[in-house]
Amino acid sequence: MGLEQFDNEFNPANTGRADGLETLTDGDYTLTITRANLGVVETRTGESIDTLSWQYRTSTGQVVESTTWLRDIRACNMLGADLALLGFPVNTWNAGGTPFSKALPAAVQQLPGVVMLATKTSYEKNGKVYHNLRIRSRASAPPPMPTKQGSLPMPPNEQLPF
Repeated sequence: MGLEQFDNEFNPANTGRADGLETLTDGDYTLTITRANLGVVETRTGESIDTLSWQYRTSTGQVVESTTWLRDIRACNMLGADLALLGFPVNTWNAGGTPFSKALPAAVQQLPGVVMLATKTSYEKNGKVYHNLRIRSRASAPPPMPTKQGSLPMPPNEQLPF
C-alpha cells in the first residue's frame, strides 16, 4: 500500500496547526498559554533532543505555537529563568532539592491557563531570520477576548476611570 491510498481524499488545507512566531509583529503581547507539552525530537543524525512545545492565544484571539529546544544546559537555564518569571520555584530545582528532570514535567502541566506578558523580537543572522519570544512577567488576569471583529467588551460604568 502506497500513497495511492490517499488519492481520493487528498485535499490540501490547514490541518489545524497554529501559526508560528513569524506571524506576530515584533512588540509586546499579553498571551494566554493554551497548551504546553514536553517531547523528544529525533534529528537526522540520530540525536534525541528534548523539547517543550508551547501554544499561546493573543488578546486578539490569534493562536501561535513555538518550541523550546532543550539541547544543552544553557537552554535549560534559560527556560528556568522564564519559568521563574511565571512564578515557579525554580531555585529549588537542583541536586539539593527537587531534580530539574522531575520538577519540569510537573510545572509544564500547570502552564495551560497562565497569562503572561512577553516581547516578540526578530533578528537576521547569516541570511536567516530568527524569532524569539521573551517572557517578561506573569499577568494577573486573562486579557478580554474580542466579542466581534475589532471590539472588546466594555466594563460596567462604575468601573470606568472617567
